This record gives sequence, structure tokens and C-alpha cells, in this order.
Amino acid sequence: MEIIRWNQGFSVGIESIDKQHQSLFDAINDFYSNINRKGSHESLMLLLNTLKDYTVYHFQTEEQLMQRYSFSGYASHKKEHDSFIDKINDIEQRIKTGKLVISIEITNFLKEWIENHILKTDKSYSAFLQSRGVH
Repeated sequence: MEIIRWNQGFSVGIESIDKQHQSLFDAINDFYSNINRKGSHESLMLLLNTLKDYTVYHFQTEEQLMQRYSFSGYASHKKEHDSFIDKINDIEQRIKTGKLVISIEITNFLKEWIENHILKTDKSYSAFLQSRGVH
């Protein structure tokens, strides 16, 4: 079961980043499917941690490229990344302390954030990096 589906409209034209974005879509869909199957709390937390860890890896990849090629929007882009990770950490902590129940709303947040981030923020660096020979 999918809540988000990759299509070429999400492509930033950089193969390694597109593959990582596709993996993030898969991780969000795994989380969503597990919620719908009423997976155990432990399995959902494991999937959330896996998603967070992969997201950190992906953000580091993007940030390294932006720094290597002196992308002027690096600071604001990194701020968005940091804000997202802070939000995931907050969600994780609230779940652990019983202040938040794992639900579809979390998946909707993840879906909307990644869609907006790729289509707006990530697209802003892609033309710049491609002009520097990154494909």
C-alpha cells in the first residue's frame, strides 16, 4: 500500500539524489503500510528510526554536494533539513513518552514534507549543480 508514489516530476536530474529520494518514498510507504496492517509498536518505531537514519544520510549527501560546489542557498537548505530532523526527533520522543500515538497523521506529515521539499527546495539546487557537471 502506497501513500506516496515516485514519478519523474520529482526528479532533480541528479541520479544519486533521485535514487535516494526513491528510497525515502519506499521508507515512508513501508511505515504507512505497517500502520495500516496494525503493526506492532516496536516494528513501527524501528521503521521510523530507519527512515530517520536514511534521511540523515540523504541530507548529508545533499549538503556535501552543495558545499563542494559553493551553492549559495546552502545555509537555508540546511536549516530546512535540521528542522525536519528536529521534528522527527520530537515525534519519536513524544511517541516514547506516550504523548503521541503512531498514526496516519505522522505519515501524512512525512509525505507532505518530502513532496514539498523535493518540488521546491531541492529543485532550487538541481539546476545549479547540473551546471557544475553533477548528474
